[in-house]
Amino acid sequence: MRADEAENVLLGLLSERGQKPDALDARPAWEVFRDFMRRPVADARDGLMYEYLTTRVAERRVFVLSFCRQFQGDGDSLLQVGCELTYEAAPDLAALGTGLVEWWQEEGTELETVLSSIDDGDEWPVLASRRPVTTEVCAADPC
Repeated sequence: MRADEAENVLLGLLSERGQKPDALDARPAWEVFRDFMRRPVADARDGLMYEYLTTRVAERRVFVLSFCRQFQGDGDSLLQVGCELTYEAAPDLAALGTGLVEWWQEEGTELETVLSSIDDGDEWPVLASRRPVTTEVCAADPC
């Protein structure tokens, strides 16, 4: 896969699993994204950024879950392709605090180790019974 094909590849994988960009479910979307991360990229430095946090958006508190594949090309160019899910703020979501996982292929940690640590995260049981209020698949510089 080339970096400029990544958004279409992710959208196709999501569609195959019944996930619509504007109506993602957290765990199924993550499972698709995990498979997307396993596809080799031919023309860019390959990375992953996974994070969650409670923040303010347009004067209201929300919980945001975001996972982006990062493609760094020549120079400083960075393309991020990923999913963002936004939830109404709640005490149990806020109690999760902030989570951040970053990975770059050349740094030595195996991708599967990173993906497994995310799979085992404390956020999944808390998110299991919730529906996000907004979701999107984005491809931008940066996402």
